[in-house]
Amino acid sequence: MRPRTLTTLLLALAAGLAVGCGADEEGAPLPRQSASELLGQLQSIQDRFDFPGGQACGDITGGSDPNTTKVGRLIDSLPDDVDPDLRDAVQQSFDRLFALVEQECSEEPAQTDTETDTTETEPPPDTETETTDTEQTETTDTEQTDTEQTETTDTETETTDTDGSGGGAAPEGGE
Repeated sequence: MRPRTLTTLLLALAAGLAVGCGADEEGAPLPRQSASELLGQLQSIQDRFDFPGGQACGDITGGSDPNTTKVGRLIDSLPDDVDPDLRDAVQQSFDRLFALVEQECSEEPAQTDTETDTTETEPPPDTETETTDTEQTETTDTEQTDTEQTETTDTETETTDTDGSGGGAAPEGGE
């Protein structure tokens, strides 16, 4: 069974419960409180059925807190003046729902054979890593200054002997 089928059945049952609240000449309708509690059980069944991986599916009809027990108590607690046809329709609808749930929950997912190709890979070559320590330096703000270009001039200098050796050049017109 597909989840869509179960959802459709749940919606049909919910609609039947809503209609069951109306008046009928043969008996009383479902009390609003009872209809509301039965709808709550339908939602619980849907939530458990939709739980990923089907892990809560078995809790609908088994386990320590099954929906079957709660629904059975709710139907048994309906007032005696509720239309007998309506009571039977609600009971049969839930019985059918529980049978479908058991069928769906007991089906194991189809297993598919898959081939796996194994590829051997070589590990990357060893590499050396060198770690260097870094020092943090402080940044300082600097100001820009304007500079002017100046002109330079060459000057000639004359060398004179001051040690008294007389080793200097003789004056013109000499001795």
